[in-house]
Amino acid sequence: MSTIWPILQNPESSHGNIRRAAAALSGLLVLFALILVSVCTEAGQTIYQWKDDQGTWHFSDAPASDAPADALQHESRDTRRDLPNTATKTPAQSASGQQGILWAIQSGDAAPSYLLGTIHSGDDRAMALPSPVQDTLQRSTSFTMEMIPDAAALMKLSAAMLLQDGTDLRSLLGDALYAEVVAGMAEQGFPEAVVYRMKPWVVLSLLSTPRPESGSFLDLKLYHTALAAGKPVFGLETPEEQIAVFNDISLSNQIHLIRQILDQRPNMKAMTEHILQLYLNRDLDTMFDFAKSYLSGADSGITDRFMKRLNDERNRRMADRMKTRMREGGAFFAVGALHLPGPQGLLALLEQEGFEVSPIY
Repeated sequence: MSTIWPILQNPESSHGNIRRAAAALSGLLVLFALILVSVCTEAGQTIYQWKDDQGTWHFSDAPASDAPADALQHESRDTRRDLPNTATKTPAQSASGQQGILWAIQSGDAAPSYLLGTIHSGDDRAMALPSPVQDTLQRSTSFTMEMIPDAAALMKLSAAMLLQDGTDLRSLLGDALYAEVVAGMAEQGFPEAVVYRMKPWVVLSLLSTPRPESGSFLDLKLYHTALAAGKPVFGLETPEEQIAVFNDISLSNQIHLIRQILDQRPNMKAMTEHILQLYLNRDLDTMFDFAKSYLSGADSGITDRFMKRLNDERNRRMADRMKTRMREGGAFFAVGALHLPGPQGLLALLEQEGFEVSPIY
């Protein structure tokens, strides 16, 4: 995982790995298994997608034998502008048709503010900032992200990630599931000595993405760009609030979600490439529909409760805290793209509060 943070210690030590995981988690509170830390599909690989009779999406390196499948070709390019735009819809003029990742938010006579939907990815295609994003960030008077990823926040995340009551992960999961988790976390670069003390929700988060190959991700790049420009930086949430999203999930539900993630891991690279392509096409509606379709195969009660905490409740909190900056004018906000669309998304919530919302890019 990431070794970019100056507070990290020897990455081979247990303490270093815990700090490394905390750095990764600072960018991982996003839609379950769909918004990413990194995409590491090999250049030129063809990925096939299809939907089964129950409406659940599947992804594989080979086409299905009993269902029509679409091929997705992964091409490696240095900049987003080199990619063909295959979106079939054009940006709408309000949040009722949610196409676009950069939106202008207007309130009265204040200067417009801007809301960018990000993808927590270090892929070169995601990291290349289009000119509309660069221009609006440069013009802005402040920068706000989900949580400021500074040393103090990472220290709080580090402490919250570990079991402190004398229990261990093996005793919570049982021998069989624990062995699967250890194998999966080894692929992520975490030794058993570290995994043994992790809380189940930490394992859930880290298993939800492919192993990153990059030391950065889009949100972090924007953060450092704002700091370098001398802009005041704000966070919409505290580390404690982000941690509570997971800590408040029952142990039985965390274990259920871990099993679901382990079942999905063989398809993770293909899923991450698919969601990245939707992001590059700036197609929020399809991303939102894909998320609902993907999650339809899971236990609906557990998934619904988890998603309400992970997205809906946080959206309301973030929308409320954005209002002060927007009424000042000239603010630039960067949050995970799947916080924007849907009836409980930030775009709809801000329109309900009387803000004018319109797409830029």
